[in-house]
Amino acid sequence: MCFHQSLCLVTVKCSEIATFAKPENVGKKPPTSLPMSRKFLLRSLLLLGFLALAAFVIWKVGEINAPSANTPVSSTSPKQTKAINETNYSSYIWATNYDTLRNDEFLRRGEMLDSTIKSPNTLIEILNLRTPECKLKYIGTSNDTLTVRILNEEILSEQMGSTGSLCFLAETIYTLTEIKGITYINIKMNYGSHAGPGVFSRGDFKQMIRKSDS
Repeated sequence: MCFHQSLCLVTVKCSEIATFAKPENVGKKPPTSLPMSRKFLLRSLLLLGFLALAAFVIWKVGEINAPSANTPVSSTSPKQTKAINETNYSSYIWATNYDTLRNDEFLRRGEMLDSTIKSPNTLIEILNLRTPECKLKYIGTSNDTLTVRILNEEILSEQMGSTGSLCFLAETIYTLTEIKGITYINIKMNYGSHAGPGVFSRGDFKQMIRKSDS
């Protein structure tokens, strides 16, 4: 007898037992189909218990292997095969480079930027791989403006100097305005010596762009 047939038989027998156990049936002669081998019944119940346990284990394994909310930078396109981390993130954003001849910083568009889904959460996750401990928190989007808050803002406004804060903001503005329909980035933070809140666009940092990258 196959498992399906056994399962159906056990179900029928259990139904008959439940029906015969009703108060109105007390004293009546049980149906002829009711008797069942105790050995068969025990074996069937053990099989059902094993299947229930197996289903529970499979469910728990699936729950454990489900993607975590803290999994870093997972929203990428199928073309992207290399993980984004602290050593290669600059290839996925507008990153600052140093021009030794001109003795100043400039922005360069990362060659892998187009391989990443350009959503606020994805790009902010990548930007937050930068060395400074000041990080970005996505607040929301309204029309053509995306709003972020600077966390640990005193590092940006007081400890990175004017050049460091300029580069940090320029990378942030240019990278986040890669998102379709976004022209302005609203920076939320307190005023400091080298940086402060405001609504910025690429035009505010155009001096950091070389013609070949514009």
